[in-house]
Amino acid sequence: MTAANRYSFRKATVDDLPLLTAWQSNPHVRAWWDSDESYDAADLADPRVARWIVSTAERPFAFMQDYTVHGWEDHQNDRCWARIRIYRGENEGSLRCGCTRYRDRSAPGQ
Repeated sequence: MTAANRYSFRKATVDDLPLLTAWQSNPHVRAWWDSDESYDAADLADPRVARWIVSTAERPFAFMQDYTVHGWEDHQNDRCWARIRIYRGENEGSLRCGCTRYRDRSAPGQ
């Protein structure tokens, strides 16, 4: 992979809130993302979730978050132990919105 094609990940900050709001208003993101509310500083400060801006050639193009599902009461019975969610901010290229669930393979029924 050449330097121009490498991806970089950095923690999302309050300076990214306008970018995230713009991205979340795009129809391809709204159709998949399960919230009508944009992130705020409190969301970014939540220690249960790591939120990332993904860039290539120093240009931000995607948002990613990863978290353990057991940080929320309504997920206590979820057999997944972590999730990664990502979307492409601009509707260009082939990256689609998605969610990956990582399951505990030692749990019954896995």
